[in-house]
Amino acid sequence: MGAENTILTLVLVIVIAAARAKWQTAMIQNNANATSSLSCRSGKDIDCRRGEAELKVEEAALQERSVSSDMREFAHELTVMEERLVELRAEEDELEERRLKNEGLDEA
Repeated sequence: MGAENTILTLVLVIVIAAARAKWQTAMIQNNANATSSLSCRSGKDIDCRRGEAELKVEEAALQERSVSSDMREFAHELTVMEERLVELRAEEDELEERRLKNEGLDEA
């Protein structure tokens, strides 16, 4: 019986060691899967953030074009107003000359 107990104890130790090794292998594999999954999610997050950044850049470019267009339109309107102001000043000068001429005729 002593030899049988020793063999059973040895078999039990081997089974426990094998179970522990299998458990450790499973834990390592789970960690690897979790890391792989995290890397995949991180990659998706990076892609998502990159996509968001690209959209923001496109939006900023559109806003810049819009602002540039608004500025060109405003500059054009200022040019038209300046031209009209020059015309009005010329008309004002003509009217002032006529008024002075009429005053000179009235006095004479």
